[in-house]
Amino acid sequence: MIFKRLKEEYDSYESLKQIWEKRSTIFILELIWVIFILFIFVVKYIDLNFKSIKGIITNYIALRNLLAIYVLIALLIFVIWYFKRKIPNIPKDRIGIIFAISTKNLRKKNIIKEDFIRRMKTEIASISTDRYVVEILSEYRSSLIIEPENESDVLKETNKYLKRSNAKLLIFGIAQERNMAGKEYYNLILNAVISHPNIDKSISVRIGHDMRLALPEETRIPIEDELRGFEIVSSLYGISAKLFIGIADYISQDYRRAIKIHKLVLNESENKPVTTELEKTVLLNIKNISKKALIGECIELVISHYRRTGDYEGMSDVLDLAKEIDPKNKPMALSRAIYYFLNGRNIKKSLKELEIAKNTKDYTWAYSMAFIEGYVGNLDEAYKLYRRASEKKSVLDSYIQCEEFIYKIIEEEPDKIQLYYCLGLLMYMSREDMKLAKENFEKFIELAEERKLFNEHVNHSKNYLNKIELIGK
Repeated sequence: MIFKRLKEEYDSYESLKQIWEKRSTIFILELIWVIFILFIFVVKYIDLNFKSIKGIITNYIALRNLLAIYVLIALLIFVIWYFKRKIPNIPKDRIGIIFAISTKNLRKKNIIKEDFIRRMKTEIASISTDRYVVEILSEYRSSLIIEPENESDVLKETNKYLKRSNAKLLIFGIAQERNMAGKEYYNLILNAVISHPNIDKSISVRIGHDMRLALPEETRIPIEDELRGFEIVSSLYGISAKLFIGIADYISQDYRRAIKIHKLVLNESENKPVTTELEKTVLLNIKNISKKALIGECIELVISHYRRTGDYEGMSDVLDLAKEIDPKNKPMALSRAIYYFLNGRNIKKSLKELEIAKNTKDYTWAYSMAFIEGYVGNLDEAYKLYRRASEKKSVLDSYIQCEEFIYKIIEEEPDKIQLYYCLGLLMYMSREDMKLAKENFEKFIELAEERKLFNEHVNHSKNYLNKIELIGK
């Protein structure tokens, strides 16, 4: 009897909270307050027969003070209403996760609010307790998100909440009670959206697709075994949430943290005991998405590190991780080739990785292979590769990166005079900068003739100088 009364009081409180947060509520409250003020004014200051006005002048100060008090009370009501319904604002240096789960048709609302979400918060806290902030939207706010019938309106609503709260992840949906084949179930239908305002549309679409795969479309929990059911389901959704948090870190360009989280998610998805087909399917999807995400994050981290520092120092663990996940990944194979060359001039390993990196859609690998061939003195092969690379499609600035790389190696190993020939070919074929091509061919000719090396390619360089002279005319 006591528990029934407590439940009724709880439900009444939740209903009042929903009414309180509506915009119409403050309008009605303020209107009632204005009517009340007018009523007091009429009773206290105006004759009921409306024949005369009593003491308006003599009691002006008292009237003014009274009105000021009434206005302040009206403002106080508005301020309390505004801040009570205000969307939480996440600090910019934190990753915000918001839950918006509607439970308006659920008898045991606190099962979701206090049990399921609490377990989810525990899962998220296992990553970090100081970086992530978890907020729960009210029933009123949650219902506003799921009310629209078409997907574009739902997306518009979710993006509004992400923007206003400064959160990175919003997990939203509905919890209902259903009767199926004579058994009572809790029915969870959840979705998630990540804030990604500054990324390419194609990446945004891919992220959306991955998120749908990593979340169960619909989950049923037997009411008769709700504690165990919520434990299993919250654990599964917790892994999904961590996957999404890692994606949010990736979007924020915190690649190291994203890698750390997705390694954890990959490990959990591979080792979590499976009890249902739904779990099996979702965990397999999470596993595949984690692997794909890790490769992407490794690529971004390695590229950003190299562009910032000009080397791969401190990147061996990232390169090894990518190789463990997908040894045939072409961009990472190209990065490993450069890493092996820079760390010990391991030509054999570099060439092996470049064989993996070969790609008919992107000939960036050809520039690296041409450099290696030129470095070991095989200038005929270097010429063929540079010509092929200049004729085929490659990353827009790849030849510029190669030029910078070659200059760096010449600075470290000035005896590698054949690299000036490689620079001449690059400037002539890819960059089409005849002035720089001329300078590098002349430098190569001067050093090679002085040392009596590469006679055949000295003649080739002279032929290029003649062609450059003709172009100049």
